Amino acid sequence: MFLCNYFGKVAKSVLITNVAGFYEENEIVEAKNVLFNVVTTMKLGLDDVPRNKQRKSGDNKRRLDVDDIMTMLEFLDVKKVSLPDFVAKNVKRLPSICPTDVETYKWVEAVSEVKTQLADVQLMLKTLSDNQAILAKTVSSVAGMAASTKQSDVPYNLPVSSADNMGSGTSASLSFVDMFANKDDEGEWFPPKIVKKQNGRAVRRIVGGNNSTDLKVKAVTGSAEWHVFAGRLDPTTTEGDLIDMLTSKNINVVSCKMLRKTEDWHHKYAAFRVVVDVGDKDNVFNDSVWPVGADVRDWWFSSKHS
Repeated sequence: MFLCNYFGKVAKSVLITNVAGFYEENEIVEAKNVLFNVVTTMKLGLDDVPRNKQRKSGDNKRRLDVDDIMTMLEFLDVKKVSLPDFVAKNVKRLPSICPTDVETYKWVEAVSEVKTQLADVQLMLKTLSDNQAILAKTVSSVAGMAASTKQSDVPYNLPVSSADNMGSGTSASLSFVDMFANKDDEGEWFPPKIVKKQNGRAVRRIVGGNNSTDLKVKAVTGSAEWHVFAGRLDPTTTEGDLIDMLTSKNINVVSCKMLRKTEDWHHKYAAFRVVVDVGDKDNVFNDSVWPVGADVRDWWFSSKHS
């Protein structure tokens, strides 16, 4: 009844979409069978009457069955065949809107869905904003606590060498003095020594370069040795291992002594006081000589030994 009323007045594709979306599969099959059976009983005497195809179940079955009904109605319209009137036995099973108004209702439904999605997005953004505010407050609180807390001493403080006792040309080694210290020849590892910076203008310093033999003023020859701290080595490393490694790199080792381990954390590593020929003071600081992670620095002497 629905298709017969709107056939020729509404586009075929719109009718197929509306009927396939509104009616159940069994209702469409029943209507299709009624139409084809009525045409068969009319005995039209035509050879090209569309046959009633049995469609397999699937997602597209309802559209195909409705298309078969439309094909039969088109055939009868072309052949000028009049059908009997069809009526609905249950008017509640008729679509309540005109097929041409379906798009309008779809747009209304789509707008309503978009509004719902926007409301969800707004709620999500508000939640994110609230979380961000809480996080910012927490970070600010932690930063304030950190600023008011005194920093603890650095546990791993290792010695470096002072230029005062190393002969000529060693002023560049002073860069480590403010950071590390070693107190005596026994190699104990001590907390850092606090060095007060002197105010006022910088003191100028040079190293004499006049090697004339007729000078009455003579300078004392600098030390022929260079002292180095080597740490963060594997605890199984021995003095012999270190001497062999440096000698293989053509570095002249004068002496090598393992430092005493006076703290619990010292036992995680092996540390040494290495004395090399002053001519190898630069070669010993070639990073390719040492294993990855080794800590090598100039040895620092306190003033009482200078």
